[in-house]
Amino acid sequence: MADKDSSRNEKMKTLFGLLVTSLLWTACTNRDQKIEYGDNSGQYLTILDTEIYYEEYGQGVPLILLQGGMGSIHDFAKCIPELSKHYRVIAPDSPGQGRSGLADSMSYELMADYISKMIDVLKLDSAYVMGWSDGGNTGLILGSNRPDKIKKVLASGANYKLSGYPSILNDTSDWEMELKSPEFEIRYKDGIKIYDSISPTPRDLRKMLVDINIMWHKEIYFSPTFLKDI
Repeated sequence: MADKDSSRNEKMKTLFGLLVTSLLWTACTNRDQKIEYGDNSGQYLTILDTEIYYEEYGQGVPLILLQGGMGSIHDFAKCIPELSKHYRVIAPDSPGQGRSGLADSMSYELMADYISKMIDVLKLDSAYVMGWSDGGNTGLILGSNRPDKIKKVLASGANYKLSGYPSILNDTSDWEMELKSPEFEIRYKDGIKIYDSISPTPRDLRKMLVDINIMWHKEIYFSPTFLKDI
């Protein structure tokens, strides 16, 4: 039992460490009044009753960048400067992450639907898509669902089923109990405060973490027929 508790605690420390590090980075750059990707005069679109934040750079054929799980536009900070010399880079924050509002639930197909609707709202004739991890999964679904709009998809670290995500597959900790415990708001109050401060709309960090873990722990993320269709 002690080993199981230790494993669970280590996983939760890593999970929150990644999130809080990202949030603290944003808070620190705001304090220094530096303009950085992910906090650079972006705009909001209302999609599926959710406020989705995005930034644009450059001109040319649209290139949509899709972040990894628990990340933000800043994931592509080292890529955007060069890419924007050749493309119209469109970089959104995923629902509940970065500066975007929280969705009712979370799945890869739902996230692809958000981007699909974003394409229509922005009236894009066509676009390239580049995503990594969660963004890679989302991009593959999007490429299959919208052949009328998506020219090509570059996916990195993508996987269509849980067995392709060994760190989640082999995890035996009770993450749901940890996230739903009464001590959550006390233990992670600093992270919650920073998380809330980034978005102009109210968000629930616990709900976002529960939803993203439910998505990560599904046996099949999307049908392999999506890959055949592409």
